[in-house]
Amino acid sequence: NGIFFINKDKTGAKEYLDEDLYDNSNSRLVGKYYFIFNFTGGIMNDILYINMEDYGKNYIYLNKVINNNMYINGIYDNHLYLTDLKDKVQYSLNPYTESIEVVGQNSSFVIMNNNKLENIPKREFFSNKYYFNSVSVDGINKRFGKVDVTESNNYYYFVKDNIFYKQNINHPGVYIKLFKFDGVTDWMVTDNDIIFTVGDMLYLFSEKYGIKPIARNNEFKFNYKNMCSLYKKS
Repeated sequence: NGIFFINKDKTGAKEYLDEDLYDNSNSRLVGKYYFIFNFTGGIMNDILYINMEDYGKNYIYLNKVINNNMYINGIYDNHLYLTDLKDKVQYSLNPYTESIEVVGQNSSFVIMNNNKLENIPKREFFSNKYYFNSVSVDGINKRFGKVDVTESNNYYYFVKDNIFYKQNINHPGVYIKLFKFDGVTDWMVTDNDIIFTVGDMLYLFSEKYGIKPIARNNEFKFNYKNMCSLYKKS
């Protein structure tokens, strides 16, 4: 029902919800704000987001409810894009202005293509699910088979046979082996650092310090998907 936080000065926890939220798959970090999507009775009337610098909570209040049949498209320019599949509406959330905007409805919806937003027709948009940060790289797929590729800070990151790799976008075909770790259940990249869960443990990998254990929580054994995020203050 809240957030455990660890920074260089202290660790702690703050409660934000009235009840436990076990499915955290839709929550996202946007700049310094952490969005939590909590549905009651299958709908959501407001969206909670947390300032990761002072841990204060804020809300974006909705004129129209959003259904739990939705998914996150991705993040672009500190805006979070999501699609309500039931009502076929796409939204853009801006925590810095505490605003929500309809960006897809009727005939046109927004996707990411070559690191830029573009509009496509409704029929094409709903024939698939479009994610901004998930990319397909022909050279990587040809060499390693189909793997999930994440783009961050001008690098591609991916995992094959428990080995983490990165590739400079401007140097295709040159793969850098970062480390090997068995049993990884979830991972994410922020700039050049990687956090990942194994069993009940959260680890941080940085090229400067290597692999460091960060936190142990028995909940990671059962609910690990998107449970952890890394915020780096600029």
